[in-house]
Amino acid sequence: MWKTLCFAFLSALAAPLMAETQRVEGLEFDAVLVYGDVEVEISQGDSRELLIRGDRDDLDKRPFLVEDGSLVLGFSRDHRRENFSGVKFRLVTPTLDHLELKGSGDVYVTPLRIDDLFVSVGGSGRVRLFELRGDDLTLQMSGSGAIQAAELDVRDLTISLSGSGDVQLGALAAEAVEVSLRGSGDVSLADGGAIRDLEANIVGSGDIDLRGLDTVSAEINIVGSGDARIGEVEELEVNILGSGDVVFRGNPEIEQTVLGSGDLRNER
Repeated sequence: MWKTLCFAFLSALAAPLMAETQRVEGLEFDAVLVYGDVEVEISQGDSRELLIRGDRDDLDKRPFLVEDGSLVLGFSRDHRRENFSGVKFRLVTPTLDHLELKGSGDVYVTPLRIDDLFVSVGGSGRVRLFELRGDDLTLQMSGSGAIQAAELDVRDLTISLSGSGDVQLGALAAEAVEVSLRGSGDVSLADGGAIRDLEANIVGSGDIDLRGLDTVSAEINIVGSGDARIGEVEELEVNILGSGDVVFRGNPEIEQTVLGSGDLRNER
C-alpha cells in the first residue's frame, strides 16, 4: 500500500497537467523541515536536487528556503501566510540526518542508508519510511499524526510518542530499542523481529504492541492504564503503577513490582 502511494506521488510529479516543475540545485543544508499541507518525497542520490511541482503562482512565491542550515519546504520568506497545499516536492540528497514535519502534510522517504537520523512529526501529518538501514534512528511523534516504517534494520532505535498519534512498524531488526509513550497514542509492530535489549515506558493510556518482537532482556515501566505486549523474552523486569498489563511469551527470569490492579500474563 505504501509503495502504491509512493508511485502515485511520483506519477503526480511527472503528470503533464496545468502545473509546472521547477528544478533547484546547489542547495546546502543539514536538516529538512516540512510545513503545512504539502507532499514531499525524499530519495538518496549522489548530489542534492530539489524538484517543485505546482501552479506558476505558487512557484513564483518560492515555497522553500534555506535558513540556519535547514531546508524549509512549504514556507515562503516573503509570503509567510500562504497555503501551498497544492505543491509537491521531490528531494534527492546523499545524506539525511534530520527530518521534521509540522502540519498536515505527507512525507515519503524511499530506501535510505543512514548514520544517525532524527525524524519528528508534530501535528496531524504522516511520515512514511519505506526501508531504512544504518546505525541510530530516533522517531519522535507529537500530536495526532503518524510515523510508518515498512522495514528497519538499525543498530539502535529510539521511539518517543506524546499525544494521540501512532508509530507503526513493519519488519524490525536492531540491537537495542527504547520506547517512551505519553498520552493515548500507540506503538505497534506488524511483522516479527529480534533484538538484544528493550526498554518500554508508558505514562497514560497508550499501548505498546510488540508481540512479534523477541528480546533477550526487557524492562517495562507503566504508570496508568496502558498495556505492553512483547514476544519471547529471557530476562524481564516490570514495574506497574496503575491498571496496565504486560503480556509476554517464554519462560523468563522475572523481577516485578506491581502497585494497583495491573498484571503480568504469559501468553504461551
